[in-house]
Amino acid sequence: MLNSKIIYKYYKGWCSYDKEGYDEYSYKETSKKYANGETFFVVAQRENEDKPFATIMISDRNSFYVLHLNENQDIDVEYRYVILYNLNKNKIFLYESMIREYDYENNNLRKNINKVNSYYFATTHFNDKKDCFEWYILDKVNCEEIDYVTEEIITYKSKNIVNQDSLWEDIPVFGDWDSLLKDKYNRIKFDEIKD
Repeated sequence: MLNSKIIYKYYKGWCSYDKEGYDEYSYKETSKKYANGETFFVVAQRENEDKPFATIMISDRNSFYVLHLNENQDIDVEYRYVILYNLNKNKIFLYESMIREYDYENNNLRKNINKVNSYYFATTHFNDKKDCFEWYILDKVNCEEIDYVTEEIITYKSKNIVNQDSLWEDIPVFGDWDSLLKDKYNRIKFDEIKD
């Protein structure tokens, strides 16, 4: 859980190489951007720590990419939420999550990404009658494991059904991002998906 006060800062973007936000916005300026559906980044840092632990990319006020950072400020767990307009216009749904594993050199500089595991909880299909793409929620999770060392890609469907109710969140009110920053490894029981 979140133990200490979280300080939020707002930026035009997040540089994963420099591991920091750039072109800082004021709270007031960013609240207008949120109301207008513009893209910006929220950087979350605990009051008693010197580095951010997460960043959130908010796009068009309907897509929320939550990027949890490890001790080296690299993205290790990512949650992607979106409004599923054809199913519920008042909430966002966790449609994809990713876990990244890195290979670090002795000086803690990232050497490369070793592995990425992706989990898909919803997907789109084309509705011929409405002439548009629509979302639908999967009964079982579609999984993809990419091993960058062996260059092997494994795809499979999970054996277990995920509780779909737990994947919905209220659309955040501007400035209240705590619900999106739930404990990064307990948000989804990844081990239960594979079993």
